[in-house]
Amino acid sequence: MARRGRPKKRNKITYESKETKVFAGLLFLGIAILSLLTYFVEDESLVLRSLQSIFGEVTFLSSVFFFNLAMALFHAKYPFSEKRSLFGQALFVLSLSIIFTLLADNEDLFEKAKDGQMGGLAGYYIARFFERQLFAQFTILIAFLMLVFSIPLMLMMTVTDFIEKLALKLKKLFSKNNTDKDEDEGKTDGQEAGTLPTFGNISKRLDNFANVNPGQMGMKAKDVHVGIKEEEGSDTVLNEELKYPDWKLPSIELLNEPPTTRKIKEDIKGKSEIIEETLKSFGINGKVMDAAVGPTVTQYALDIPLGTKVAKIANLKNDIALALAVSSNAVRIEAPIPGTSYIGIEVPNTQREAVYFRELIEGEEIKNPKYTLPVTVGKNISGKDIVTDIQKMPHLLVAGATGSGKSVLTNSFIMSILMYKTPDEVKFIMVDPKQVELSDYNGIPHLLTPVITDMAKVNNALKWAISEMESRYTLFRENQVRNIGGYNEKRGFSALPYIMIVID
Repeated sequence: MARRGRPKKRNKITYESKETKVFAGLLFLGIAILSLLTYFVEDESLVLRSLQSIFGEVTFLSSVFFFNLAMALFHAKYPFSEKRSLFGQALFVLSLSIIFTLLADNEDLFEKAKDGQMGGLAGYYIARFFERQLFAQFTILIAFLMLVFSIPLMLMMTVTDFIEKLALKLKKLFSKNNTDKDEDEGKTDGQEAGTLPTFGNISKRLDNFANVNPGQMGMKAKDVHVGIKEEEGSDTVLNEELKYPDWKLPSIELLNEPPTTRKIKEDIKGKSEIIEETLKSFGINGKVMDAAVGPTVTQYALDIPLGTKVAKIANLKNDIALALAVSSNAVRIEAPIPGTSYIGIEVPNTQREAVYFRELIEGEEIKNPKYTLPVTVGKNISGKDIVTDIQKMPHLLVAGATGSGKSVLTNSFIMSILMYKTPDEVKFIMVDPKQVELSDYNGIPHLLTPVITDMAKVNNALKWAISEMESRYTLFRENQVRNIGGYNEKRGFSALPYIMIVID
C-alpha cells in the first residue's frame, strides 16, 4: 500500500511575508500616482479630492515619499529607499504640513484644510494636537526643528556633516567675488598671469631631498602646492577649495573616429566545418554551435556528445592548428566556456582589427559609476570593452617584450583619467627615463611637477610620495575614515586628490 504523503504546509501571511510587502508596495505606489494626478487632472472625484485634502499643498512631496516607500517594499536599492531616508522624508512632509497650517490665517482653518489648502487635514490635526499640549510659539519652533532635522536624515547624512557642508557652500558663495579678483590679479611663483596654471612645482625642491628620510623631509604644503592649505595636526596637503571648479572635460571629438568599413571578414562557416571534420577524423562527433569574433581572435563554441573526454579534444590542439593552417601555439582550448556547457576553441583571425581609443571611451562600460578611476584596457574575445578600476590596483607592474604594447597601455590608462577626471580629482607624477615617451604631457594641470627625466631626482620624488602617503594615513585616522573617497565624501568635495605615479 502506497504511503500517503504529508500535506504541504501553507505559508502563513505575516507582516514580514513577501505577499504583504508586495500588496503594501502596490497600495503605496497607487497612492503616489493618484497624489501626483491631483496636480495635473481637473477631476472632482472623491478619491482625488480626499488625497488632496490629506496633505494639502505638500501633496506632491507626499507622493514622492509614497513612491520611495513602495520601492523600498519592492526591495529596490537606492539612497532614498533606505529606512533612515524614508523616516526623514516622512518627517519632512509632516513638518511642512504643520508649518503651512500654523502660518495661515486662523479663520476657517478646518474648511481650508478640507479644501486641500495649507498643510491639509494632516497638518491641521497635528498642529492642533501640539497646540493643546504646548503654546503656539513652541509648536512652530518644534515644527521648524523637525524640518531641519529631517533634511540630513533624507540625505543619509549626520547633522554635523550637513552643517559642515552647508557652511562650506555658504562660505564659497560669499567668497566667490574675492576669488575671482584674486585669480585676475594674482600670480603664482615663477608663473605669469594667463599661462596654464599647475597644481604645484615640486621639481624645484627635489634637489633638496637627497639622503633625507621621508618623515624628516620638512616639505610643507606651501612649498609644493598652489591654493592648498595644511590641516592642523597633519603634514599632508589639502584643497581649501576646488582650484578648477569650472573645469571642462576634453571633448570626445579630439579623438580619431574609427573607420566605418573595418569589419573583420572571417570565414566562420568554413573554419567551423574544418574543426568539425578534424574532430570527426579522430572519432569525435562535435558540432560548432556559435562563434564569437573578437579583434584578434575568434572563439568557436563546440558542443560534444555526452561521455566524450575533454582531455581528448585538448590533446588534438596541434591537429586542429594544422588543419586550420595556423601556429599550434596560437590555438587555445578553453573548457568549458564560462556560463555554458560548450568547449571554446580560440583561433587567431586572418586579419587583426585595430581597437580605437575613442570607441572604448564612448562605450557604456567606462561610464559605470562603480569605477572610481576607470581606465580602458581593450576588448575581450567576444568584442566587449574591458575596463578596470586603477584605484583597486595601487601597485601595478606592466611587463612584456619589446613591441608588445606596454607604452600603448600606459598611455591608454593616462588618457582615460584625463578624459574623465579633473585636475582637482587626480594628480600625476611622471618619470620618463627615455625622455620621449611621456614628454607630451608636460604643461597639463594634472601634473604635480613637470615630467621627470633626470634620474637623480626620481628617488627624491618617491621619498616625497612616501611622506605624503604617511601624512594621509594620519589624516584618515584623525577624521575616522578609511580612504580618500571617504574623506572627500565627508568634506563634500575633492579636498584630497588621488596621486598616480607613472614610471616608464
